Formats: sequence, C-alpha cells, structure tokens
Amino acid sequence: EEEEEDEDEEFCVVRKRDIVSCELVVGSRIKKKNKTETKTTRQHRIVITSFPRKKRLIDYAVLPRFLSSSASAFTSRNAGDDFSAAAAKGNSGKRFGHKKNVHVVKYKSLDEALEDVKRIEEECGLEHQRMNKRGRFLVFINPAAGRGKAEEVFKKHVEPVLKCARNCVVEAIVTTRSGETEERTYERSKESLLLTRGRGYESNTTTHNEDARVLGIIAIGGDGTIAEAYAGVERAQKELGTHESIPIGAIPAGSGNAICVSLAEQSEEVNDATTMALLIAKGQTIRLDGARLAIYRNDENGSNDTTNDTTKSTSSKRRLSLDRRNGSKKNGSNTNNNTISNNRIAVYQNTALLSVSWGFFADVDLESERFRCLGGTRFIVQAIARLINLRTYKMDLTYRVSQETKSVCERLGKSLLGRKEGEFRTIKDENILGIWAMNLPWGSGDTKSAPLASPSDGFFDIIIVHPTSKLNLLKLLLDFDTKGSHAKNDAVTYLKTSQFELTLLGRSDLTEGVSGSTNASRSNAANPLGCVDGGEDPDAPSAPPDLYEGGRVMIDGEVVPDVCSREETFTVKGSVERGLANVFSFAPSSSSPQTYSSSSFHVVAAAAAGGSIA
Repeated sequence: EEEEEDEDEEFCVVRKRDIVSCELVVGSRIKKKNKTETKTTRQHRIVITSFPRKKRLIDYAVLPRFLSSSASAFTSRNAGDDFSAAAAKGNSGKRFGHKKNVHVVKYKSLDEALEDVKRIEEECGLEHQRMNKRGRFLVFINPAAGRGKAEEVFKKHVEPVLKCARNCVVEAIVTTRSGETEERTYERSKESLLLTRGRGYESNTTTHNEDARVLGIIAIGGDGTIAEAYAGVERAQKELGTHESIPIGAIPAGSGNAICVSLAEQSEEVNDATTMALLIAKGQTIRLDGARLAIYRNDENGSNDTTNDTTKSTSSKRRLSLDRRNGSKKNGSNTNNNTISNNRIAVYQNTALLSVSWGFFADVDLESERFRCLGGTRFIVQAIARLINLRTYKMDLTYRVSQETKSVCERLGKSLLGRKEGEFRTIKDENILGIWAMNLPWGSGDTKSAPLASPSDGFFDIIIVHPTSKLNLLKLLLDFDTKGSHAKNDAVTYLKTSQFELTLLGRSDLTEGVSGSTNASRSNAANPLGCVDGGEDPDAPSAPPDLYEGGRVMIDGEVVPDVCSREETFTVKGSVERGLANVFSFAPSSSSPQTYSSSSFHVVAAAAAGGSIA
C-alpha cells in the first residue's frame, strides 16, 4: 500500500508571494476500501489559499518596469526543472480577486502539519495569522476617485482577498463628501488605540470588544484619499499622546496612484488592486517617511530667512478641501491656526507623504481635473496643453547639503547649485518651469519623477526643471515616463535633501516679460502670483478661474487653500521626519539585491498522505 501511495504522489507549485492564508483542519475522517475490509483513518489537512498571477494578452499592469527587478525563481531540493519553469512563469501577469486557488495537503501526523503551518506563516509573511491577531479592516471607498469605479474595484478585487485573512472582519464605508475619510478615520483610530492601550471605554461608547480593534485602515481611491486616511490616524495619535500607529493600506482606484505604484515597485510586485489587497491581508508593514511642512506669508520686506528658525507650531492644521478653502477649520485644530515666526505668519501646516509641487507640475495636476473622465491619461493631455503655452516662475531655494546630496550629484555628473551658507546652500532669483519635491519614486502611475528616491531613506528628492527649448522639454517629459532618465538632462537639477525652504516669487513671465505665456489676462498682469483672491465668488458652482491661472502649490495631489494673494509672497518650509506612517508592504530584504528574490519564491507541496511543505 505504501508503494502505491508513493507512485500516486503529486506536486503542486504555490508561489509564496501568492499565499494569503494557511488553515489547519484537524482530524478529518477518511474511509479507505480494500478488497476485504474498509478502514477508517484520521487525516489532518492544510488548506492553502492563494491568488496567482494571470497573464493576459494586453495588460497595462504588466510592464517591464515592474518585472525588471524580479530574480529567477527559487526552487527547493524536492522540485525539478519542471517546477522551476512553473514558478518562473508565475512571475508575470496580474492578479484578480475572482481567480483564487485552493490547495489541500494531507498529513497523518499532527505534529508535521503544525510544523509546516508555522513554517508557511513565517516564510510567506503571514503576519496577521502568525501573531493570531483579531480585528477588522476598515475600508474607505472614494466613489469620486479616478473614473468613479472604486466601489467596483472593492467588490471584485479587494473584498475577496481580505475575507481570506483569518480572524479578520471587513467593514466598508463609502464616503459621500470631501474630508469624511479623515474625520471617520480619526474617530475609529482613537477608539482602536484606546482599546489597544487597555483603557477601555466610557459607559456611553462602544462595548469593549476585541473585534472592534482596527488592524488596518484601507483607502480605495487616489493619493489624496490615502493622505486623508493618514491625517486621521495622525490626529488620533497626537490627541492620545502615543507613538503606536495603525497601518494604512493603499488600493489603486484614482488617476495617479503614485503611492501604490511606488510601494508595489519596492515590493517587487505588480500594481493592481488584488495584489495590494494581498499585501494588506498578509500584514507586513514598512515605515514611510514624511515631510513636516509649514507655509509662511512673508512680511512686507519679503524676508524669508528661516534657516535657523526653530519655532514649532502648537497645532497642526490639516489640508482643507477645495469646497472648504475659505477659512474653515478642522476638528481638534487650535482656534488661532496662524503661527507668527520671524515677522512671518504660518498660514498652513501639513505633512507630505508623497510630494510637494509648484509651477509646471502643479499646474498640470490641478488643471487636468477638468479631464477626470480620462483617468490617468488626463495628465498627458494637460501636459501637452501646458507645453504649448508655457509659464515660467521665479523662486528662492535653500536646502541642506549632506553626504548623500553630494554623492547623488556626483553620480549624475552635476555640481551643487547655490551659494554655500554653512550646511546649507541658497539659490536666489532662479527662473524655473517647475519644482517637484518627492518622497517616493513615482509621481503618478506612469511618471517616475524621482528615480533615486526611497520610501525610508530620510530624504526628499527635489527635481527642478529650468527654462529650455520646447523640443528638449518634450524629450524631457518623455523621459519622465517610466524611464527616469530625465535626471541627467541639462535642464534638470536633482537634489536629495532632508530640509528645504522654497520661496515663491510668482510668475516671472508676467512680471519680467519672460517668453512663455503669450495670452496673459489683465488680472494676471496685476497679480505676481498669477492668482485671483480666493474670496471672489465663493458660491460659484464650478471651480473658480483663479485655480487655473498658475502659482498654486500642490501637496500629495491636493491644492493648498489660501496660498494665493495679489501682492504677497510665500515660503514653504519642509523638514523630513523618518518613519512617520506605517503602511502595508513587503519589507525590503536586508541582504544584497542579488539574493533578494522573495517575490519569486514558491512552495512545493506533497499531496499524498504524510507529505510536507518543502
């Protein structure tokens, strides 16, 4: 009988990256009939659930940029060349929520089954299952994001994966207004953090229940939705005075999805909704840096010397949405949100997880809102329109110089710009087309704006595009698309810094007649920032025209309110803080890049009785 079982032995290949859960079923009764008698034996089973990649003929998610870093498949000693080929084949394609595989491995020995379950949990990164966590995933769905398909993405590609996570409940909330994600995240995060700290609840609050603990806050939408989710968690942390955080999950359903693309690339995974849900269900997290930002209104003399300014604000004013930009305040913020420092007033404070942009990049992002129905293509359309009618801007920039800053410039074959002032360098009265300060490599789903950026390196990468010919600018924009080779262009300055100050001196094509914008309106000529006072016509049903006149600042894909004046200038001060946000992603390997191939690992399972996971 044993010889017959060995001959019937089968092998199934399961990539470790595809596995979402591993469940042990103890004591299943199996009846075996022989010629003379019937035996009843007890068998134990391991049920492995996975979501494999499925390659399609044409799929925008399957691009060389996501597969170039994948190493060859790792094979165990029990697997032959056929299994190596099968695992390598599974490295391409994307995942789908309705394409689920379930493998069953049988055991006679309970000890062997328990040992293999433990090993699968460790090697496949099933943190939620390994730590035996109980709780719920709080999912916020932004129906206005992208092309308006966030709810469909959740039902088809996200919910089936999250439900596979053991001891986890999925709670979905469809938002109906701007800012709702932040408010509700704040409330639920506060409750969960109180529960975790063991304070319990007051008599008029929710019953003490371990299932009420939030294991993760998931944002289905664009980069702005993710920023709102982090804002709510941060508010709860500050109010409770705790460093404990709730992980944030990102699901691509917007137009840009820069955060999702960056996390997928550093995880050596494909960027699709099912894969990002798989990362969340597993439970592995990384720390994401952020920049503490403060925007000051300069005094009459235009003073912007803030290099030694150590005054900190006593409150944190979060980003306001467009429909509340005229003086509305968030819950929990101080009544007086202005911070006076060195004769300047801080009119806005925020934390940037992704980017800060001004000039060409902010104009394209903001003005393309009119073409939201086109999805991510809207950025290309608006970039071409802005290329035809260029605007130029003037700025001052002070940035901290470190050894990393120098090494990046040497790597790109460029010199450091600006006058040296101790640890800082200052660039004065510089004409530019645009500036983009990035924490992550990708500025949108198809724009690798900061190819040398890393989520947790403690630096922001600043990209400055100087005035150049339109032909070179067209080549530059093409190089931005997935290649990242624009950093070596002569019209680009690439800086890596942990502290910077950007003084916005307005549109130079209007104030000095620099060629670029040929049909400027009279209102623009009277306004050095190219803006109209935000107080005009606040009840207009459509977006006010001043939003499309240039000079606006964008933080994490959202326009900064009230930073627009006829006669005043502003200074944006940023300081990078390490490990601000806790996000779901595969942690980078500490070993060398040549040995990091965990995205290609697979499991070989012996399907016969008494078999084991190899």
